[in-house]
Amino acid sequence: MLTLLLSSLGVLLVGLVASVHPSRPTSFQVIEQLTSVPDGWTQGPAPDKTALLRFNLAVHAEKEAIFHQRVVNISTPGHPLYGSHMKRDEAKDFLRPRSEVSAQLLFWLTSGGLSCDKIKVDGAWISFDATYSVPVFVAFHVRMIQPTTRFARLPLQGSTLFRVTAPSIERETEKGEVNRNEQITPSYLRTLYKIPYSKEPQYASSKVGVSEYLERYTHYTDLQLFLSAYVPEAPEANFSVKSINGGLNVQDSSAGSMEANLAIQPSTELQRTISGAATLLLNLADEDLSDVLTPSYGENEQSVPTRYAEVACSLFEELGARGVSGILSSSDSGVGSSCKSNDGTNRIAFTPIFPGACPFVTSVGATEGINPEIAVAFSSGGFSERFDRPSYQEKAVQAYLNRLGNRWDGLYNPAGRDYPGVAAQGVSYPVFDNGELIIVDGTSASTPTVAAVISHLNVLRLSQHNPVLSFLNPGFIALASKGSRISWTEVPPAAPARK
Repeated sequence: MLTLLLSSLGVLLVGLVASVHPSRPTSFQVIEQLTSVPDGWTQGPAPDKTALLRFNLAVHAEKEAIFHQRVVNISTPGHPLYGSHMKRDEAKDFLRPRSEVSAQLLFWLTSGGLSCDKIKVDGAWISFDATYSVPVFVAFHVRMIQPTTRFARLPLQGSTLFRVTAPSIERETEKGEVNRNEQITPSYLRTLYKIPYSKEPQYASSKVGVSEYLERYTHYTDLQLFLSAYVPEAPEANFSVKSINGGLNVQDSSAGSMEANLAIQPSTELQRTISGAATLLLNLADEDLSDVLTPSYGENEQSVPTRYAEVACSLFEELGARGVSGILSSSDSGVGSSCKSNDGTNRIAFTPIFPGACPFVTSVGATEGINPEIAVAFSSGGFSERFDRPSYQEKAVQAYLNRLGNRWDGLYNPAGRDYPGVAAQGVSYPVFDNGELIIVDGTSASTPTVAAVISHLNVLRLSQHNPVLSFLNPGFIALASKGSRISWTEVPPAAPARK
């Protein structure tokens, strides 16, 4: 996922024609390296030594710790800064390296033959096309240079379970009954989670961005079939598409796109302003950002280079600072798909997911049943091996660990970031794919449901002249610690949106 994720979150590149070689003898330092061929790849021939690559260099920010605390503060209910989201340029200013660091990096690049106008400097990122070696005097300031050690495998970490149904469909009424367990339809979810419904137009709006990869495309015709079957009162509902880095929008593909269609269809009725398939870029103007971003893709955390994972996670942190909620699937592999470490020992271990275990995303699990509503057996969760537990999680997670005792000792990292943070119904969702009705189970069903609920809350907040929710985890923990529940209040339809 992460190769796509970095390009989709706003690293702008420029085409260059020079290569970077030191103009005089100096010492060099390895930034990252691979000790073996990545899983799922094979060793190929050596590339041409003169070949140029397009590199993205992430630099340590001068105010990194201050920025981190600022993001937590603006996301914590009750804090004086709660809801004070940053503007694009304000966030970039926070993340710039010290001026002397920038000077050292530019000296390294220009001394190797690159002219200044061929180097793109954008906050904590520098982009260039070249061959390269990193001298020791700048290596300390470099967080990551890619592409070098990142070899992505992009499984769909969501709806791996599905079954084809008969073509007959029972239409839903506006009063969907919560004891009807055959299908989790939009009206069923609205009733179960007590989400108010109104046919009146909403004068405040909130956008949901759904990232799509791997040649999976949301189909307009499938959405219309779904609306006709389950939401006949909203035939005008639709989505828009923004292509990033050459992405396509193929509507006549015969290949299955269940994952992409699932991200849009069931959540349509929960909130009408879903803009689907809109990929976010950190360089977008503030008014063009979606309020919620929800991809349902991921992989084993241990398969992702540590520096890459850290930098990718920091991009979600930057989105949170600007008022965007990152909501991702926790996966459908329980405590791990392989349950074996890849550190050379091949030991038995629980294997967390990435980016679902990133501290700056809200990871979504799956539930089933009503009274009680319980976790589904396949729903993933656990503790990150890469990311420490945030301070706001400490009290709640430590209480859980105390109850757990020494069970599973040695199989997980008890000091790691705990996930998921929230869950929703994840079994028996109807979805149309290439005209065929399929019933789907998975966290890729529960994740867009949570995203739509958050978007609905954003609409209510905007109508009351409040900012959108943004990074959710501190607020969820605060509510849980007080035993609070979200309550919905009707908002006059004429209430203006907050500017």
